[in-house]
Amino acid sequence: MEILRMRLLSKTLLHSLCFVVFCAALMAFAPAARAEGVDRAVEYRIKAAYLFNFTKFIDWPPAAYAGPDTKFVIGVIDPAGSAADVVQETLRNKVTPSGRPIEVRRFTALTPEVADCHQLFVTRASGITPTAVRSVVGDAPVLVIGETDGFAEQGGVIGFVVSGDGVHCDVNLAGAQRAGVKLSGRFASVARLVRENIRR
Repeated sequence: MEILRMRLLSKTLLHSLCFVVFCAALMAFAPAARAEGVDRAVEYRIKAAYLFNFTKFIDWPPAAYAGPDTKFVIGVIDPAGSAADVVQETLRNKVTPSGRPIEVRRFTALTPEVADCHQLFVTRASGITPTAVRSVVGDAPVLVIGETDGFAEQGGVIGFVVSGDGVHCDVNLAGAQRAGVKLSGRFASVARLVRENIRR
């Protein structure tokens, strides 16, 4: 019993340590991305790091996977391809905590295939709104992420915000519930929770 208790404690400490490292890494990267004179390549590397770490602190329902060999798919809607290229290079050969290889797919437009993604990053350049994405993915277990102003409030799950001190996240819990994904309370504690306010 004592050995089991020690193992559980060690596992808890390990998860806590991983989360601390995650937060520290993001804080270390954040000053490099500024609202003025931002280096876009650096900005998208930071956002790619977020996309990767979301796999550690967000759980997808079993229905999101066709089988044990299903890859974890991150879609990037990016007409120009520059942001998608940075994300793809940053996440090359990465795997999720459960051992699923991460595959980055670039989309030039909003198509029905985006509903097959686990994460969908909607870039600013795409001009696509959260409402438009929802009309395609419905209630599928897709973590919809964007970078336009008010993305989370308008129906996305996570919105990236570039401010004077770096890149931050807005989180819409209603959107997460609709998608059937479960956010760790530790992740929610380092993000800003926003209320969904969809314009109809």
